[in-house]
Amino acid sequence: MAEVLGFVASFAALIQLVQYGAKFAEALYQFSEQSGSPTEEIERFALQASTFSFVISTAHCSLDQHCKNYPDSPVLRFISTNGVLYSISYQSDSIKSRLRKAIRRVKNRLGSKNVVFNFLKWWYQKDSIKDLFPEMECIKTSLQLLLATAQFEIAKLEHNDQASKLSLADMKDLEKSILSFSLYIDIFNHHYGVATGYVLSVVIIGSSK
Repeated sequence: MAEVLGFVASFAALIQLVQYGAKFAEALYQFSEQSGSPTEEIERFALQASTFSFVISTAHCSLDQHCKNYPDSPVLRFISTNGVLYSISYQSDSIKSRLRKAIRRVKNRLGSKNVVFNFLKWWYQKDSIKDLFPEMECIKTSLQLLLATAQFEIAKLEHNDQASKLSLADMKDLEKSILSFSLYIDIFNHHYGVATGYVLSVVIIGSSK
């Protein structure tokens, strides 16, 4: 139970990212409506920020429910014991700081009706905004992997209890999908050092025994 409590405490620190991501998306949408702004490009960034917030919020709700339903979950115990969420949370600290600054910069540039000025404002800050998304994507996909791993564990437990409607072929397809997804995460692990890929390996190896 101590491991689970530590898991919940670590994950709570990531919830702030939901608010920052939503505020960032809102500021970008507002900026995209100004005359002279490259609307399509800015709205694409805003959509990515919205998706970022949605994934973190969904992962939080799902993993919290998983914690309540399966307090002895080997996956949750591994995540807590090995500080997986702590690693993601530590990485998110710099993202939160940079998001705060980005939100402030975008909002400070709202209100102008000068087409040329608005275009130059976006051109000036575009790179600093774009640079946020690779790390945001890393955190997002890492949490997606944790969520997928928890879902796989639930399917495995239900299958073992003969309560699942999944066929053996369905289970194999699910395992292949998650394994393919883990290869994508390995790229981020290599660049950012987020050790979430190993969690999936533990679950899949355990399921084959």
